[in-house]
Amino acid sequence: MPKAYLVAHIRVHDPEKFEEFKAMSSPAIQQYGGRVLIRNPTAEHREGNLRGLGSGLITNK
Repeated sequence: MPKAYLVAHIRVHDPEKFEEFKAMSSPAIQQYGGRVLIRNPTAEHREGNLRGLGSGLITNK
């Protein structure tokens, strides 16, 4: 199967709930052959107006 990537830019409003989400989402991602490569709630933005957004990168195996 060819590699696929999912890039997400998210705004976290509730850090505690986000931690719960991470704990629940990782097993679901792994169940379907994926893995989280990056999960950074404080990404550095060098251009554009996406301030306050975190980044994530998920790929299949």
